Amino acid sequence: MYMPAARKTGKRLRNRNGRFTRNVRNVRNVRNVRNTRKTKTNLPTQKKTLLIGKMYANWCGHCNTLKPEWAKMEGEIRQMPQMRHIAFIAIEESEKNKLNKFKSNPKYASLTVSGYPTIFSHNGQGFNYYRGQRDANSLKQWVMNGGK
Repeated sequence: MYMPAARKTGKRLRNRNGRFTRNVRNVRNVRNVRNTRKTKTNLPTQKKTLLIGKMYANWCGHCNTLKPEWAKMEGEIRQMPQMRHIAFIAIEESEKNKLNKFKSNPKYASLTVSGYPTIFSHNGQGFNYYRGQRDANSLKQWVMNGGK
């Protein structure tokens, strides 16, 4: 019987059903066995090309009103398969280390916050700021138009 090198070294293998096994006899077809320690994830990674973000403060009444609308909009956008290229970020005013880490990236250094909440998009070239109504449908339309 052919015994693959993974069996000798004790590495974890997956059989065709996706279950982990060390026993080669449980694997029906040796060609379908994958070494899971070398693979970080089985899902294909897709580059996020549009960043939608908000800067908010917990003490701000407008920000507190925006929270449920933002969550509703974000949930609806994440369920759309054609909108998988969008990444969301929310930075609270007191999270200085998160803000500094975000602004330390040269392409995000030009972010300006003149008030709360600040809703913005970044498509790799520059920032666009949202100036419309703060309801889920208006925000969703803005995001679907590329944040412009």
